[in-house]
Amino acid sequence: MSHDHPASCDPSELLATARELLARDADLAPCTVFEQRASTRRFERFVAARAAAVNLVDADPLDLAAYAYHALYHVHLKPKSVGEYLYGITAEWQRQTGRDDDIAAPARLVLAAARRGLPARARRPAPVLAVWLLRELLGELRADAPGYELNGEWRAARDRALVALLYGGALRPGEALTVETTQLARRDGGWEVTLWRSKTNQKARHAERVFIADHDPIGSGQLLTDWLAVRGDLPEAAVVPGTRYGVALSPATAARRLHAAAERAGHPREALTLYSFRRSAATHAYLAGWPFQAIQRLLRHRSAHITERYIAHLRTATEVADARTWHLSPTRPPGADVEGLPRRQPQPSGTFTTRASADEHGDALPLDALRDLAEATAQQTHALLTAREETEVARVGRAWQRFAAALPPTTGEPVDPIDPPPEAVAAFVADADRRGVKPTSIARELARLRWWFTLTDPGAAPPTHLAEAVARALERRDAGRTPDRAPVHPREAFEVLAERAGQAPTATLDRAILRWHLAQAGAPWPLKPGRRASALRGGDVRVAPDRQWVDIDAPAGTVRLPEGPTPLCCPVRAVERLLDAAGEHGVLIDRWKLATASLVPHQISQSCEQWSRAEFEQATWVLGYALRHAARRRMLVAVAWAGALRMGDLREARIEELTPTRNGYELHLGRSKLNRAGEPEAIPLDRTGDALCPVAAIQGWLAIWQHDTGPLLPGDINLAPHEAAAVEPASRDTTRELVGQLAELDGIALTGHSFRRSRATHDWHTHYDLIAIQRLLRHRRRDHTEGYIADLDPFAFDTTDQLTSAAADDTTSRRGADEGDAERSERSERSA
Repeated sequence: MSHDHPASCDPSELLATARELLARDADLAPCTVFEQRASTRRFERFVAARAAAVNLVDADPLDLAAYAYHALYHVHLKPKSVGEYLYGITAEWQRQTGRDDDIAAPARLVLAAARRGLPARARRPAPVLAVWLLRELLGELRADAPGYELNGEWRAARDRALVALLYGGALRPGEALTVETTQLARRDGGWEVTLWRSKTNQKARHAERVFIADHDPIGSGQLLTDWLAVRGDLPEAAVVPGTRYGVALSPATAARRLHAAAERAGHPREALTLYSFRRSAATHAYLAGWPFQAIQRLLRHRSAHITERYIAHLRTATEVADARTWHLSPTRPPGADVEGLPRRQPQPSGTFTTRASADEHGDALPLDALRDLAEATAQQTHALLTAREETEVARVGRAWQRFAAALPPTTGEPVDPIDPPPEAVAAFVADADRRGVKPTSIARELARLRWWFTLTDPGAAPPTHLAEAVARALERRDAGRTPDRAPVHPREAFEVLAERAGQAPTATLDRAILRWHLAQAGAPWPLKPGRRASALRGGDVRVAPDRQWVDIDAPAGTVRLPEGPTPLCCPVRAVERLLDAAGEHGVLIDRWKLATASLVPHQISQSCEQWSRAEFEQATWVLGYALRHAARRRMLVAVAWAGALRMGDLREARIEELTPTRNGYELHLGRSKLNRAGEPEAIPLDRTGDALCPVAAIQGWLAIWQHDTGPLLPGDINLAPHEAAAVEPASRDTTRELVGQLAELDGIALTGHSFRRSRATHDWHTHYDLIAIQRLLRHRRRDHTEGYIADLDPFAFDTTDQLTSAAADDTTSRRGADEGDAERSERSERSA
């Protein structure tokens, strides 16, 4: 958020707004209160185990810092979990004491240090199982195998059905073990499983339908059919119960049985987990040619970034080819070594764990020692800031100082920006919300302001606790709101928009160009009485095929006019524009009135036949405003679409940064939204040959604009080439006005980000890879790329569709689109 201007309204109103937000957020859900009290009990048990029993009201802030240090560095809890504990303890402490102080200020410094100093949590993806390995595993799930002495046929069929649910439906282990018989329905070619609750649908807002085909690589649907025939009428509703007496099958028991089957088949226990079947189903679908959207729908992911993790190990074409030979083979490939199978690696020491609480592990260090360690860690936190973070912290600090200087005195003295009352910082947040800043941006800037307070006065607690409560209230207020996104339109709509944007009323300019050139050729156009000219029709002109000249049948004879140096003074271009407007047999010149002072300067307001060369160029520059305006609009549409540029990027682009390439141009951006350091970013602008061709649009614009240097999108297009030094880039208001004019031309809803978001959505629906789209948009995080793609949510499609491998074969392969863009990806990587 930007605070370039101080608060424009009464600070008392801002404070009242902050208090209103807090009052609206005071009624917490019962589950939230329960979690806060549970966090408090963990902290009290931690202190009681190392000192005398202490009440939360009498707790010391350093005790809470010691608790955070112990949870992070000894129990190895994730910083996110510790942050939730600290928030719950602080809220409960404020509820019991009735104070607004922040008891967790030292603990937050320890947490900030941990987020930068502790190693990141290592991801341990489940191993992928080949088709032949799955078949060998099913072969060991038989009635005469060890462990199946009692009810062997029944148990073996149940375990095979569990594999069918895990692999055929790509279900999570918890979902497969809790599926009930009422959720199964027989369909043509397989079974349909209806899930009312899942990890991505915890509130049961919709039904998730999963199709298990009879003829997948392991015959999952048939395995499920065989099990239901053996299962019989059991009192328990679970499809895969633990026993015949209604005991549920636990995940540990299921994993133990599958591990035993893997060992009987000669594979190590580490070669599979319960999650291996889900990841294997996604990998096999990818290798079989399923489009990325179909895999996301199979896994029921809302975020495509999560789906991409399941196939992240397949990057290059060589890896895909090798994996297809290994994983999709129905029998063990020749020379396959079991020892070379992927295994789940043990978790390295020092990483985070997911234990429920920090008080279950006793530690030999006393409370005083933990206090000293926590205090030392908090004092060293500022050394962990990067140079860029220090710059951002200083920027927010300056904004806060300007805001505090504009506040009226509270107790007869001005507000001290270093030691202000918490209400002033809360008013700072309320002012940002009043100006339309998003709650996520407010929280991010508030964290930087907290750093500024800590660095400015290390011995004092930052007075941001009230502002943080206001920021959390803003996040909860906007939790159910749908974010405003730029409208998305198909490529065809932008092609029509580019054609209409390049059209301009240039009849006055074109007639003046023809009359002047005819006069220079010694064949002036005769005027009739009343200052009217004879008619010139489309049949009276002939344009050369190479557009090098034009023949005009004038009253004095046929005159050949050569091509001019620029489109603004070229008779060939003038005739072409008149023909486009009037048609082949239409009237090009019917009547002509002399140009008035409102069109050309006073000193050249005489008849155009009498203009000198300098006067003619000056007059055509003035009369060519509409042509330059249309060329600029068309260039904006074509370049914004081809490069998926932000309007800010287009304003930063310069003509001298355009480098010709074999396929068009390459635009080098010195600065962008995510590139403030000035590292050049190369954006390819390839030739397409249609209305959205950026090469033709840029060449047409530069030919009319006649400037060799300066901004690619200028603000004032009335400045002649000799005034190039005074040309400034288009401002935000000018850009917004141009986009508004484009929206009126086509009658569609349009914003500056519509070009960028529509291009990302178009590439997604033409089966581009999400990584390629991220590279096109120049995003650092893939979840940002997902937000640019309309209808990325798989549940936006019809949930009754049955997704099978046969249906996936009918769709265009995502892999083929990626291979078709190999040259473009290689060029982008070289530019990067």
